[in-house]
Amino acid sequence: MEDDVKIYKSENTTVSNDIINSEDSAKAFLAHKDNGNIDKTNEMGKLLANCFLNTAKRFKNDEYKRQKLTLISFLMCDELELNITDEILQKSALGSFKKALLEEDKEISDIITDNVAYTLYIMEDRKQAGHIGKIYSELCVNEENEKLIECGNNLEDEYRSLFTDIITSYTFKSI
Repeated sequence: MEDDVKIYKSENTTVSNDIINSEDSAKAFLAHKDNGNIDKTNEMGKLLANCFLNTAKRFKNDEYKRQKLTLISFLMCDELELNITDEILQKSALGSFKKALLEEDKEISDIITDNVAYTLYIMEDRKQAGHIGKIYSELCVNEENEKLIECGNNLEDEYRSLFTDIITSYTFKSI
């Protein structure tokens, strides 16, 4: 009964931190929308999706297409987190990316939602940044293969650089 929503607020009642945080987030979102930041993140998300779809064409007949696209999607999300400090702007860009991807190619959109692979990449990246190739290889053939490790590490270098360049080309106004 203590967790029920109270309609009447007496002077002794405190407002939940969740409600305060929600109100603060809503105000911050509106401020970002008013100053044009949300429009920029929507544009960025669409650009990242377009880049991603072109990459998917590059790997169209590759036997490891699924693993490559999952890795590249992880790298894009990771670079968003590293280069955009505001969580609202991160989520906006990611939401725009996912929406554009879903509208353009549902099959590709479905491929990149491999939560197990994401978890493995996150754990490896935190343990030893710049060595994602090991996980990539294991996801491809269930073992460490030097050629696949090198391929995964090369993809990481290429796409981290690309996504960093795209993301950091946008500037956002303070709120």
